[in-house]
Amino acid sequence: MGDVDRVIASLSNDAKAVAASFFPHLPSRVTFHMVECRPGARCQAGLDELVAAGLVAKEPIEGFAGAAEYNAVADLSECHKWQMGRLLSGELDKDSFKLWEKIPVPAF
Repeated sequence: MGDVDRVIASLSNDAKAVAASFFPHLPSRVTFHMVECRPGARCQAGLDELVAAGLVAKEPIEGFAGAAEYNAVADLSECHKWQMGRLLSGELDKDSFKLWEKIPVPAF
């Protein structure tokens, strides 16, 4: 087992689900401008875990408060295989995990 495989094996299920959804192959990236939508709480925690593990790089986007682009820096295709196995087995409740959520518009 290689170093990346060991790191992937140690990830939480939420981090693996985020990796499978946003980074199924190289190169992969996802951008949140934080204008109309933002990562859901579990998704953000998964993104933070992937960044802390060194598997994904986070780059801020100028001009948008809190906006960031996330780029895979390692092959995370094993997470995609893991996710597909869960989906096919019926183990995955895809409705319970929100990758993103709308940002409420303040009333004036």
